[in-house]
Amino acid sequence: MQPIFSLPRNYLFMKKMDYDKIKRFWDKCPEISNEAPSLITTLSFEIPGHANYRDKTEKNILLKYLEIRPDFLVADLGCGTGRWAIEFARKCRKVIACDISKPLLDIAKAEAKQGAITNIEFQQESIVDFQSAEKADVIHIGGVLIYVNDTDLEQIIEKCHAMLKDSGALILRESISLDGDLLKEDLKLGNERYTAYYRTAGHLTSRMDKLFVLEKMTETHSYIFPVPIFIYLIPRFLKKMKITEYCMRMLYAAQWRLDPWLLRIKALTALKHKRLLKTKIPATQYFFIYRKRSQNVHS
Repeated sequence: MQPIFSLPRNYLFMKKMDYDKIKRFWDKCPEISNEAPSLITTLSFEIPGHANYRDKTEKNILLKYLEIRPDFLVADLGCGTGRWAIEFARKCRKVIACDISKPLLDIAKAEAKQGAITNIEFQQESIVDFQSAEKADVIHIGGVLIYVNDTDLEQIIEKCHAMLKDSGALILRESISLDGDLLKEDLKLGNERYTAYYRTAGHLTSRMDKLFVLEKMTETHSYIFPVPIFIYLIPRFLKKMKITEYCMRMLYAAQWRLDPWLLRIKALTALKHKRLLKTKIPATQYFFIYRKRSQNVHS
């Protein structure tokens, strides 16, 4: 059972995150990834087909609940390689996209150019330092808040509230802890190390509540079949073979088609959560759609 509300378990949650270390990690990601450039920020390097499945499923789910109109201005904070900024730019008037990593921004710019997308304004800036005089209809933050501490999170929430037009939408896609707030230090991917702070859904929402109203919360994908099959059933010597890669991609294609139904089955979700609780990082990904509160509420 996922804790609904949880407070930090020790002082480490209040420590200053090492943003230089986090920047170095993301700067190095293009060198260690075997995925298509636009999918590097999914961090899905080990299981063939996983990154593409995540990308398609997340876009399918979010865009079912969120309308992006042709006259909208969208801000994508922590845009990475631009997979969301480019998707939004195809549907709206303008996108402002920022990221702390120049290598990731270079990929985003190249992907936009290749797709003949000209309505994205890219800025190299951290989400903590980013400023914009333009009011946005939608702000999207995907997988970034696990790299900021609570003090900076408060500033980001206030900044998003100020940037949004009345009744504007704030979209978060975050890794959410299933076992209380967790600070994971010295995590390793390839030869690179990083630190991440996994909050519970209740903790994150309680910090948002003063300035935003939660409109929708949903998991981004089910992960029911392919991940356990790859990890537990396929022998290590077969994992890097072409036939295994082909089979995994087929499994993910089937998973993608089944997800709209699987995500409705609470017993399967509970089974997935039970399995995740036994892993090194007991967390799963959620979309949160928030609406801006009017300024006279909670004043």
